[in-house]
Amino acid sequence: MPFFFIAPLWILCLLAGAILYCFTRLRSLSLYVLLAPTGFAVCSFLCSTAVLLVAGKWPRLFWHSGLLALGGYVGALLAGGVAGAAGGLALAYKLNCRRPVPSPHAEQ
Repeated sequence: MPFFFIAPLWILCLLAGAILYCFTRLRSLSLYVLLAPTGFAVCSFLCSTAVLLVAGKWPRLFWHSGLLALGGYVGALLAGGVAGAAGGLALAYKLNCRRPVPSPHAEQ
């Protein structure tokens, strides 16, 4: 399962985003670091799970039905990940546009 690699990388990105949020100048970057991997993980999980649920109900029509299910799983994992990351980046962009930009002289 690729989620053995995706979940630890997602947790690492969450920690990096939390650390970036502590610095005033990097708060806008922290939203991108938090939301893009979260969207990737959630959408890739949902899409690949949906493919596995549908493939489990397929009858064994031919000998390579398992290969077709495996290909669909990997394709859904990648497509869901790309769609989720794009959605996370778009959400971070919208949230950053609504947030007021701090003045560089406000910290002094």
